[in-house]
Amino acid sequence: MKYTSWACDSGDIAAFCGADFIGRSIALRTCSIGQLLRGQWFSHVGIVARQHLDNGSTGPPLLFESTTLCHSPCAIRG
Repeated sequence: MKYTSWACDSGDIAAFCGADFIGRSIALRTCSIGQLLRGQWFSHVGIVARQHLDNGSTGPPLLFESTTLCHSPCAIRG
């Protein structure tokens, strides 16, 4: 998935909420009651990193998610 209007930098952390049964089950066990009442059904997190290129510049921001249930693999899983 591409995020074209999301301003981010290395070290930023993103919270994700899965809308399926597994994501909701994880959120029920890991979120506080206050978070659930506010609709913050977080099931996993991700972190943004930039690759340092050989020419000294940095590449585009990459988002790494802490889930194995995503259909499109992240840069680590290839």
